[in-house]
Order: sequence, then C-alpha cells, then structure tokens
Amino acid sequence: MQRTKKLMPLAVGLIAALVLAGCKDGDPQSLNPASDGEQNEAGQEGDGDGKKDQDLASPTKLKVKDHDELGDIVVDEKGFTLYRFDQDTADPPASNCDADCEQKWPPVWAGEGITIEGGDDSEAGTLEWDNGQEQVTLGGWPLYYYAGDTAPDQTNGEAMGDAWWAVSPTGKKAKDDNGAEDADEGAEEQNAAEGDGGQSGERQWSSEKTVLKTKQDPELGEIMVDGEGRTLYRFDQDTADPPASNCDADCEEQWPRLMAGKEVEIDGKKAKWDGSDSEIGLLEFPDGTCQVTLGGWPLYYYVGDTAAGQTTGEGVGDVWWAVNSEGKRAKDVNGGGGGASADKGNGGGGGGGGGY
Repeated sequence: MQRTKKLMPLAVGLIAALVLAGCKDGDPQSLNPASDGEQNEAGQEGDGDGKKDQDLASPTKLKVKDHDELGDIVVDEKGFTLYRFDQDTADPPASNCDADCEQKWPPVWAGEGITIEGGDDSEAGTLEWDNGQEQVTLGGWPLYYYAGDTAPDQTNGEAMGDAWWAVSPTGKKAKDDNGAEDADEGAEEQNAAEGDGGQSGERQWSSEKTVLKTKQDPELGEIMVDGEGRTLYRFDQDTADPPASNCDADCEEQWPRLMAGKEVEIDGKKAKWDGSDSEIGLLEFPDGTCQVTLGGWPLYYYVGDTAAGQTTGEGVGDVWWAVNSEGKRAKDVNGGGGGASADKGNGGGGGGGGGY
C-alpha cells in the first residue's frame, strides 16, 4: 500500500507509539524504541485537516556509528539501528510498508527538528502521512526500526527478505555505500569448504556472527541462549526431519526467527553449519536467508522476553519451548515434563496456527 506523502526536510513531526504486541515491561534501556514506549503518543486529537497536535514533539537525534562489518550506519540516540526498505521509493519519497509490515518494521517518527551527529543534517527529511504524522527520511528513503533488534548495536534486520538494509548517513544501503558487500565475497566457497549442505544459489547472511551458548536455568536446566543471553525457542508445529517452519507472518511478529550469520560459534568455539561438530544447521528460504536450527528444529526468539535470561515464552500455547543443546525441549530432557512426541519431527499443523 503506497500512501500519499510529501517530503518536508527538517519538518516538525509527531512522536507516536507502535508498541509491539506481546512485549512486557522491562528495562527501557535494553529495549527497541519500537516496543518500549520511546515513541509515545502525543496529541491524539487532530485538527480539521487530519493533522495531529505537535506541541508535545521532541527533537529527533540520530548519529553515525562505525559498524564492524557494515561500515558507517545510522542509529537513533539510544544506538538502535535504522533501516530502509527496497520496495519504498526515495524520489519521490513514499512508503510501501503496510499495516502488517509496520508491526515488524515500525516507522521512525519525526520530532521537532532532526540532527545527525557525525553526519549531514541536510540529508534528513520527513515524509508526511495522510493522518499528519511524519516519518524520518534519509536521502529520501523512509526509515524504520526492526522489532527483532532487542538491544542497541544489533543489526538483525540486515538483508531480511533481501529487501531491508541498515542505512548509511546518505540514506544508501550501508553495505553498498561502505563496500561491505566485499565481506560476503567467497561465502559460497567457504560454505562448500565447510560442507554446509550444498544449497545452490547465493546465501543472504545476517551481518552478525551467530553466537550460541549453553546456560543453566534454575527451572529448566540446560537451555540455549544467544550471545547476549536471550533464550531460544522451538515450535511444536515445525518439523525437524526435514527441517521446516510453520510459523507464518502473524506468528513471526511474536516469534522472530534467529537468522544465520556467515560464521557460527557455540560456547566460544567455532562450529560448522553442516552440523558435523554439533547439532547446529540451517533452514534456507527461497530468498537465500537462513534460519538457525538445532537438531533440525528452527530457532526463534520471543518478543515477550525483554531482558537476557528471561524464559517467558516457555509453554506459550503449549507449543513453544526453550531448547537444549541438541534442540530438544529443555523441560523434557531435564525432567520438566513428558510428551516427547514433538521430538519425532512431525509436529504437523500449517500456517503457524495457535500459540502466539
């Protein structure tokens, strides 16, 4: 859906909230502004032409950050990465991220003036929506957060669907503007050398290295977490043999996938994607992106976990479970309950129905 909007450089905008469904209260410093109330609603009553009140707006402060793999990217004042969408346009500026898309990719709303620390303020602008809200643009490209970035400095949205990209200070794709695409050269050769499954076509790796760790949970026993301590889950309606995901778009809003980086490390040791030295593996999608699997089971985060160490997704809908190092349900392996049938790899059920 393309909205009729106009470019208004450094215009006064309205900060609005898009609170990600299912998120719970947590440390606001550890949460994406898209889900922690950073973009609070201000002035819900509009005037006669649909413009919302703007007297409560605050300045929008962006800054340039040097990312290890992508080069210079633009983040907000808390350090959360900002993205652009290939299906949008910059000249003229227009957004094609519809309501469903916005739940996963909340727009960056404009405040009273836009500054870019370390960048050129003149590259910034706004895109006015029909309801009077104004979205920040860079080089004409509308900017978004990614709900899967749960802490500053993360770039989990990079290359998602081969359409979403962290932006450079000029609004270009950071990977292109900074020559970061060179870092992916030879990826297929490396995959072949490491025996990663022999999938054809060019893979779209996440920009971050995949880091998994084992952790002892006081109730569940051994569970798997990512490099920042966030719990990883599996879904009973998926299958492990062969690996397949039945978590659809609605499901994925609550259960973001753990996408694979080119390199993988488990408990501080480099591993291979072919699973020859661990239970780790890949589920490759048609667009070339890959979801991490353990024991064949695709891995997910839960948006309700708002801080490291939380396991609030455990048992949701009686189909979502924290996993151990073999991809099994931690509660089963560690005496937390029965029902091992889900480990047989025939979870059944299509479309990710239920349990969100």
